[in-house]
Amino acid sequence: MAKLLLISGAVCLLVSQIYAAPLNEDERKKLSFGARFDPSEVQVVRYENDHNALDNYQFNFALSDDQTREEVGTLKDGKDQEGNNVRFYVVQGSYSFLGDDGQTHWVHYTADETGYHPRLGTGPDPEKKY
Repeated sequence: MAKLLLISGAVCLLVSQIYAAPLNEDERKKLSFGARFDPSEVQVVRYENDHNALDNYQFNFALSDDQTREEVGTLKDGKDQEGNNVRFYVVQGSYSFLGDDGQTHWVHYTADETGYHPRLGTGPDPEKKY
């Protein structure tokens, strides 16, 4: 029995070492989901963040691999289903990225008391501000 446990432990150790081995460049590219850029080489091109800690916030950023994101949150007063006064955020934002197909993919969204409302598209972003 002890011999079986020793052999089982050795096999488990060997298998864990094989799976923990460093990846070569081709294997890393397969795991990057087709990204055109090495994730370790992506740089922040722009970053802005404004949060007044009371009610509103906004931020945006752009990365060197053509990813962008922007979001604005505004605290609103309203009523819940029982008619009680509540405060909630209305959030509007967007993000975009360059896909494996060479096209820009974008999402614009609003999240408010009625739910999450995304609009998706491919190609030039008709609402892009920068």
